[in-house]
Amino acid sequence: MSGTSSRLGDATPDSQQVKEGARQAVGVAEENPIGLAIGGLAAGFLAGMLLPSTKVEDERVGPVADQVKEKAMDTAQEAVERGKEVTSQVTEQAVETAREVGREEAKALEGSARENAEEVKEAGRQQ
Repeated sequence: MSGTSSRLGDATPDSQQVKEGARQAVGVAEENPIGLAIGGLAAGFLAGMLLPSTKVEDERVGPVADQVKEKAMDTAQEAVERGKEVTSQVTEQAVETAREVGREEAKALEGSARENAEEVKEAGRQQ
């Protein structure tokens, strides 16, 4: 039973490490909230651009609307690309954190298995 409580005690720091990794991933997103906000706005704008324009809009705004739409589309595309970059960075950090925690957990389990094997050997010798 003592091996079990030892392993449970070892799991607590690992869960803390996972939480820390998640905080780091969120930190990357928090470092660039404007980029994330612009990406969200750009996605909404792009969705609005897919809707057909009305006859009144075409008559009143005309060619100026086309220029504004073109510039807005360019800006929206840049914002979407930046949002993808931030998302990619967050994902990479989360994956790396998970890998590190997995390696550390594997080492802890290996050590625990060795300890248990030694205890069994010792018990066998004493009998």
